[in-house]
Amino acid sequence: HTLFNFIVVDLSSFYLDILKDRLYTWGKNSTGRRAAQTVIYKVLKELLITMYPILSFTVEEAWGNLPGSREESVYLADWPSIHDKYINLELKKDFETLMKVRDVVLVAMEKARKEKRIIQDRLEAQLVIETRDEEVNKVLRKFENYLSEIFIVSQVKLDILEDVAHIEEDELVKVGVRHAEGSKCQRCWIWHPEVGKNEKYPDLCPKCVEVMEDVSK
Repeated sequence: HTLFNFIVVDLSSFYLDILKDRLYTWGKNSTGRRAAQTVIYKVLKELLITMYPILSFTVEEAWGNLPGSREESVYLADWPSIHDKYINLELKKDFETLMKVRDVVLVAMEKARKEKRIIQDRLEAQLVIETRDEEVNKVLRKFENYLSEIFIVSQVKLDILEDVAHIEEDELVKVGVRHAEGSKCQRCWIWHPEVGKNEKYPDLCPKCVEVMEDVSK
């Protein structure tokens, strides 16, 4: 049951979902993309070892297609051990807070999409998040540059809610949803104010312009 919840809730519904943009649109050799690939590989390898007593034949087939150095059979691999270097209780606590905020964000975006018709999909959204909780504010400020990636929207602003079309709230935060600023990047579909300002790649956002320039070198 614990393994099932980890795969369905933590991996599929959250981590792998927010990695899609990084894996599909970031530069092939960018640090962020390579880091994500490394994590996925390590998680997959140890998940297969953990699951082989339950799904023996399926796991053995998957193991045979696993890239990189490995034992000939999953049955010959050592049982995974706890990696102390990966344990970060402060980071765990921070992400527990972010997940609570994310719950409010998801409700706000769904209502904005269905009831208010402000957005058609989540990448059209700009979130405005307000909180009076000092600890929550500290966490949001700490991860401010990653919030749009975590919430899978184009833009996030930490500000007082003013002139926002739809607001959802709980005891921790208020979340407003409005349409993102700028235009839609035709490569990654994220909305950005700088789309249209590059003469060579007028339909791309700055991130995708950088990727395309690296590819063309």
